[in-house]
Amino acid sequence: MNREKQIEEEIKILEEESFQIKARRTIKCSHCEKRTPIRKVTVLAHNHYISPTGCMGGDYWVSSKQFTWWCPKCGEWNKAHDGGDNPYSQRTTPLYKWMSIHRPHFAEVLQYHNERDITMEELRKKQDAR
Repeated sequence: MNREKQIEEEIKILEEESFQIKARRTIKCSHCEKRTPIRKVTVLAHNHYISPTGCMGGDYWVSSKQFTWWCPKCGEWNKAHDGGDNPYSQRTTPLYKWMSIHRPHFAEVLQYHNERDITMEELRKKQDAR
């Protein structure tokens, strides 16, 4: 094996190890204050609909810049969004920014489009169909 291929293999091993270390990081529930490894947490990435305007505008979905996640320890939902009390603000909250950076390390991130009374399993099936 030439040196270049050997280095590429070493890089792959280190990248996987780095990924596993990051996936072991924990997130704290705002209700029970217990921590859960992010590799065990499913996150909902919220989206909102832009209504049609005129002949050419609107009629599409955009990110609401909001994540929610369910705490497996106490069963409560937690929220993190970009912009304090206004999810459409340009200000970034530390938790939202942290979750955005570590998005690939969560168990899964499902796209949520204002579906009411939908189970996580139904949401997974809907996402797989897209």
